[in-house]
Formats: sequence, structure tokens, C-alpha cells
Amino acid sequence: MINKSHLGTLSVILYCIVMATSSILVNKIESQMAPIYLAFWTFLFTALYFNIINLHRLHQLKLMLTRNIKLIIFINIATAILWLSAFYGLKYSQPAILTALFFGTGPIFTTIFTRSHVKTRLVRKREWQYASAMGVCLIILSLDDLYVVGVSFNGILAIVLGILGGASMAWII
Repeated sequence: MINKSHLGTLSVILYCIVMATSSILVNKIESQMAPIYLAFWTFLFTALYFNIINLHRLHQLKLMLTRNIKLIIFINIATAILWLSAFYGLKYSQPAILTALFFGTGPIFTTIFTRSHVKTRLVRKREWQYASAMGVCLIILSLDDLYVVGVSFNGILAIVLGILGGASMAWII
């Protein structure tokens, strides 16, 4: 039997493996298919999957949809921005760089977007310190990628799309 501390570590490792594999797989598929088509098919299959799973709760979901239509539209727009920036970003950058930008800028933008009325000054100060340190690391990573690949429109576009995806991810949260 696995104890709880090992289960958490194992879950994080499995998550990292799945995310790295999916980034590489999407990058491979994207080299054969336009990003907009890939986004369309991803959304279509995801919507079909969740609709089939929730068939027994369709009436409840319809009521929830009518009550929260603005929020649902807002989340869907943010999700579309996230996925489109991911698919187009993978076209112009390496999966590792784009994933680092996505998951690195997400917490930074979450810190920016959250309100500080619940937190103490010390906690808020620490959040800003960590976000700033992550931001410096991401700037160094981005500059290194531009140095290796060469400064080009596509390289800068990939970095901007990675940052936009991280902001969209934080916006959804």
C-alpha cells in the first residue's frame, strides 16, 4: 500500500509525464494539421465526451447554463484563447519552452489577478517575491531560446503566445 506522501509525489510525477507526452504528441500532430483545425477537433471531441457522460444530468445542466450564461461564455472565451495560443505557439516553438511559459506565467498572472483583501501583507509580499523570481527565470529562459533559435518574428510570437496562454489560464482560475 502506498502512503499519502508517496501518492502525492507519484501523482506529480505522473502529471509531469502526461503533460510532457501530450505536448510532444500535439506538436507532432500539429506539424501535419493546421492549428485551427486541431483546436476545432479538440473542442468537438471534448464537448461530445462530456455531453455523453452527463446525459443523465442534462436538465440540471441546462438550468445551470441559463442562470450562469455570462460566466460560461467568459470561461469559454478564455479557454479558446488558451488552446489557440497553445496550438499556434507549438507551431513556432519547442514544446518544452511553451510549456514552461504556460505553467510559469500562470501563477504570476494569478498573483496579479487575485485580490489581497483576504491575505495578510506578509503573504501577499511573499507571493509577489515568488512571482517576480519566476518572471526573471522565464525572461532568462525566453532570451536563451531566442539566442539559440535566433531572434525572429516566429520566436517572439511563440513567447507572446506562451505568455498569453498563461494569462488566459490564470483568468480561468
